[in-house]
Amino acid sequence: MMKIMMMIIVVEALTQLIFEAAPLQPIRNFIIRFTPFLNIGGSHLLECKYCTSVWVSMFSVFLYYNLDYQIVYWFCLMLVFHRLSNFVHLYFSLMRDIQLDKRASRN
Repeated sequence: MMKIMMMIIVVEALTQLIFEAAPLQPIRNFIIRFTPFLNIGGSHLLECKYCTSVWVSMFSVFLYYNLDYQIVYWFCLMLVFHRLSNFVHLYFSLMRDIQLDKRASRN
């Protein structure tokens, strides 16, 4: 069960990285430009987060069945830590914003 939870977080993290990470945008744009056969209904499959997550999950199934290899395990663990640390960062940013708003409303 823990492996499955880990892979769910890996799929979400990889999907977000594909869409949000600036260093990966040239690669994504290159794939979109040179795979016109993946245009369906006027948009490319890699322009939709839902569609991309399906392809990422297919890749993650390969990772899941190879988790016994140390390098694959460390890669997946790194992605899990990355994503969970983002949630911790969001929580502390929210708490800071609430605190600053209370300070501003007192003055």
